[in-house]
Amino acid sequence: MKRFNGQVLKKMCAGVMLLTGAIGLTSCGSKAQDSYKQALSYSSDGDYDNAVKCYEDAISVNPEKAEYYIDYGFVLMKTGEYSEAITQFNKAILSSDDNIVEPDNKITRTNNKKAYRGKGIACFEIHDYENAVTNLENALKINELSELNEDITYYLADSLKLCKRQSDALKLYEGFLDNAKDKAAVYGNMAECCKALGNTDKAIEYYDEAIKLSPDCYDYYIGKYNIYLEEGDEQEAYKVVESALAIKDNSDKAVLYKGELYYMTGEIEKASGYLKQAAQDGYYEGDYYLAKIYMIAQDYDNAITCLNEYISSDEGKRSAGAYVELIKLYISQKDYEKAKEINDIALSLNNSNYDRNFRYFEIAVLEGEGELEQALEKAKQYNEKYPDDEDMKRELVFLGSRIGNTGDDSDSQEQEG
Repeated sequence: MKRFNGQVLKKMCAGVMLLTGAIGLTSCGSKAQDSYKQALSYSSDGDYDNAVKCYEDAISVNPEKAEYYIDYGFVLMKTGEYSEAITQFNKAILSSDDNIVEPDNKITRTNNKKAYRGKGIACFEIHDYENAVTNLENALKINELSELNEDITYYLADSLKLCKRQSDALKLYEGFLDNAKDKAAVYGNMAECCKALGNTDKAIEYYDEAIKLSPDCYDYYIGKYNIYLEEGDEQEAYKVVESALAIKDNSDKAVLYKGELYYMTGEIEKASGYLKQAAQDGYYEGDYYLAKIYMIAQDYDNAITCLNEYISSDEGKRSAGAYVELIKLYISQKDYEKAKEINDIALSLNNSNYDRNFRYFEIAVLEGEGELEQALEKAKQYNEKYPDDEDMKRELVFLGSRIGNTGDDSDSQEQEG
């Protein structure tokens, strides 16, 4: 029998190991790719639950593929899992230390653009508009996939508008108006920007343009109505409502709008009927307006019930305004436990436009529960973040005096004892 010396044997073993490793890598890569293709198939069929499982399988086998994370992120958005989608997009973003947007590798730049776009849209959907702007702007800085730029710019303009940068948003809307597929929607957004900037004449002009192009869209009438109402021109406001109510639309969505319109004109009985029907038909925004009607009637229990119904729905679970109303009701009822529970959920929304409200409620709840030292600590943190709030500065003095008086009382009791 022929024998091999030790050195030859080592070389042969090394060769076998390399070959085995290559076969293993090929097998793993093939398995990951198979799962990825299956995920794409499920996704195209709208079977997102199975798509999620296949993406997870592909990533577990090959966690180095940015494409897997990107497509997984977009499927998660389809299921409403926006925060988890952001996590996946973050995993896909690759960059050099000195240039986060333009790494040397073209494939990396392409993947980064997709990931920044996805992350920006996900931030937009959870109302984190400032981070949406940052990520969408990063996506636009990358030259690859220029065909995505129009879509990205639309989201960027909407995000700028909603984080109160209306001048910047208006410039973008004006820039793509001529080539827009839905010019009415662009005019509507331009009207909102002009209203926020105090140019109400221009806002009305843009709403009129939107109504000409899309005369059955209630939103444009409601926007125009609000301008006239705020200017004290009730006669013109009422004319706008009459025009909106004359729209011949028997859809379930129209029932909701009619309820809102009757609520705006103070026809509460009619409004209630339409809004209750809308809520029953699955348009849970009806519950939000019903809550307002109950609050006017000081029927706070029913108002709380309606607001809870609304924030439990897909359309209402990220409505920061609804959380604000509900928390205020719980605090007014001195139900601090429920107020804290809802406020914790609201804080998890990471809504920069309403963060101040929820931080303030956090302090109010602690104060209501008698946790004065914790309330004072939260008030200090709030004051650091929002130093322009004069009410909180007074609250800080008040809390400090209460804690001081509590301490003095206990000291005097000890001396008397």
